[in-house]
Amino acid sequence: MAMANVLDQMKDILKKPKEKNMAVLVDGPNMIRKELGIDLDKVKKKLQKYGKIKVAKVFLDQFASDKLIEAVTNQGYEVVIIPSDVDVALAIEATEYMFSPYIDIITIVSRDSDYKPVLTKAKEHGKDTIIVGTEPDFSSALKNTADIVIDLKAEGALMERREPREDRRDYGRERRVHNEERIEQKPDLPGKKSEPSISQKPVEEKSKVDAAIEK
Repeated sequence: MAMANVLDQMKDILKKPKEKNMAVLVDGPNMIRKELGIDLDKVKKKLQKYGKIKVAKVFLDQFASDKLIEAVTNQGYEVVIIPSDVDVALAIEATEYMFSPYIDIITIVSRDSDYKPVLTKAKEHGKDTIIVGTEPDFSSALKNTADIVIDLKAEGALMERREPREDRRDYGRERRVHNEERIEQKPDLPGKKSEPSISQKPVEEKSKVDAAIEK
């Protein structure tokens, strides 16, 4: 009887899906801007439901201030200072993780369409891909290429999201098309004031990164 219980427990463990490991690469000059107001800590929290973050790097150029570097570091990201093109360095880093057996998901935080080939190549090598961005100028090419799209300012509005595929061993097969999740907006009732949009709501507290940018 005891042996049967042990076997049942082992079966349950084997049935349990393995949590996927993720690498998160942030294009600092493209995303960490005063006018965008991106909170890197919230980005991490949004991504944690898709996998375990093993790598979290923010790529900054040589003009980044010491206060900005400190603020980013305090939020648990490794800062990589690039003296030339940040997008090239980030793409090279992402390519390295494509060949890592320890990384299952490659996440790029950027609005720049230059990363489309990186996402495409990552999928060919069996990786799930996530793109995190926001308007304005959030590349449609990125949205249409990544498996999952997270628009940081799309809460309460139309949001496009694709679930990662369970099996990517067949790299040459065609990409499945998934239904988009749409969050329906209810029409305002007569005589009832509509709630202000996210962009209209007052910002109660600035993130440490925002404060560092302003200084």
